[in-house]
Amino acid sequence: MAKDYKEKLKDHIARIPAYPGAIISGSAVYKRPIDPETTKKILAKDWKAEVDNKDYSDLTGLTHTAEVKNWAGGGQLTSCNSFVGGCTGAMVGKNLSAFKLEELIKGMGKGHTYVRSTSGRRPEYGDVFTTDWDFAPRLHMGISLGFEGDTWLTVEGGQGGPTTGFDSVKRKRGTFNPGEWAGWCDMRLFADSRGPLPDWLPGTWVIYHGDETFYYRFNQYYEVTQEPHKVGSTAAAAPIDQGTFALGPDDSVVVTWRTEGGIENFKYDRWNSFPAIMERMTGTGAKGEPLKGVRL
Repeated sequence: MAKDYKEKLKDHIARIPAYPGAIISGSAVYKRPIDPETTKKILAKDWKAEVDNKDYSDLTGLTHTAEVKNWAGGGQLTSCNSFVGGCTGAMVGKNLSAFKLEELIKGMGKGHTYVRSTSGRRPEYGDVFTTDWDFAPRLHMGISLGFEGDTWLTVEGGQGGPTTGFDSVKRKRGTFNPGEWAGWCDMRLFADSRGPLPDWLPGTWVIYHGDETFYYRFNQYYEVTQEPHKVGSTAAAAPIDQGTFALGPDDSVVVTWRTEGGIENFKYDRWNSFPAIMERMTGTGAKGEPLKGVRL
């Protein structure tokens, strides 16, 4: 069975030690300001650092030598972008190392996978998070490794630079502050070959099934849960069934339930819906019984 993107990322970053360890770019330390004589030597064509860490170069595509030369010439080069590019290449075969991440993935036809930091969500394992040019001069990006409670786990390049005299890649633990980031790429969605859902479908629907009423909750990952209807409440209850759904032609949706093993067919009732105000579906149950739905 082929590995999913999470397993591929885990393999790719396996050599990075546990927090608070790091893989440093090399030695020795060249901390700016570098004296004029040393600067002259570094900028010479044949200069090479004493050690270029191979693990660091494998993960970032950069060398200590190249970065130090950049710093000696007045640059700010670090590995946050290139490290992300290596990680996303390992996960999905695409290089997502761009601060203008939303613009990049829109150009790939994957604009629906970008999540703005104001969404109320949190980045999950494998998601690429970034600042943007609007956050300049602080430009940075990294890879989320999910959460332990409220502790945000990440792995990031660019953990050094001309002020430290070396660069590094490390695992980090901290607090997720939405105000520090522009957003992130939902890697689970990006890795999915299916396209975005129509605007009218995601969310909570009240489904009328004969004399019974249920909540169906459709999410962006083509998953659906079925919950008992509670009068006067839209709060999530314990699901009585879970399933998946697929989009068909002409605004149709096919739901396959796991526990029941049944298949239900729905169709968006375009004539009797008011977009973004009142959405409706009609359908048939597993035994051919009529179904009706209204989105909350």
